[in-house]
Amino acid sequence: DKMVDAWEAVFLVIDDYRDTGTCILKGADEYMALLDEHITMTQAMTFSAFKGPFEERIDKWNEILQVVSEVIDEWLAVQRNW
Repeated sequence: DKMVDAWEAVFLVIDDYRDTGTCILKGADEYMALLDEHITMTQAMTFSAFKGPFEERIDKWNEILQVVSEVIDEWLAVQRNW
C-alpha cells in the first residue's frame, strides 16, 4: 500500500514545446528515481519466501511498473532524438 500511496502524489508534467504544437515530458528524473526504487523493491518481493498471500498483487504491481517504465523510457528517447 505504501508504494501505491507514493504514486498518488506523482503527476507527470507535460508542457508545450515552444510553438511546435507538440508536448514534452518534464521533471522525469524525480519520478524515474521513484519508479526504479519501486521496481527494485517489487522484484525483491517476488523472491521472498513469504510472498504467498501477496503473490498476485506483487505480480500485478510489477507488471504495471514495468509498463510505466517502458513508456517513459521510450517517450524520453523520442524527446532526446527529436
